[in-house]
This record gives sequence, C-alpha cells and structure tokens, in this order.
Amino acid sequence: MVDVRIRLSSGVKPSQVQAILDQQIQTPTRSRATVLLEEIDSEDVVVRVQATPERADDGAKLADEVIAALSSVTGEHEIVRDGIVRE
Repeated sequence: MVDVRIRLSSGVKPSQVQAILDQQIQTPTRSRATVLLEEIDSEDVVVRVQATPERADDGAKLADEVIAALSSVTGEHEIVRDGIVRE
C-alpha cells in the first residue's frame, strides 16, 4: 500500500489532487486512489493519499507514479525522467 501525507501548494484543492492521480496512475490498483483531508490551518491544506496495487510486486512502481503526480501539486520533489531532472 502507498500511504503518503502531503501539504498542498497554495490554492490547490483536494479534488484537483484526485483528478491528477486518476489521470497519472497507470499501475492497476485494487480501488481508486483516495485523497483524505487531514488538516487545515490558516494557509495550508494537508491531505493523505492512499492507493493499493492489485499485485504486491507493483508497490514500488505505484509509489513512483504517486510521487511523480504529487510533485506537480507540492513542488517539493524532484522527478527524474529519461535522465532529465524536472520540478
């Protein structure tokens, strides 16, 4: 299971995170990835994202896809694709 807690960039809604995950996750999962609201303060929204691959062997691949998708809404992770660093 992939289970991550993320702080969203300003103005990003949990529904946008769900849409991004729905579009970018290619690994077959037992059910749709879920976005759960964890915390709200004056400036930040924190959500938890959970997803379980159909096959346990696909856990790392699914985690890579989730991290890549979330980097677009957090700006906190560098993603390397084809040897090129992207933020």
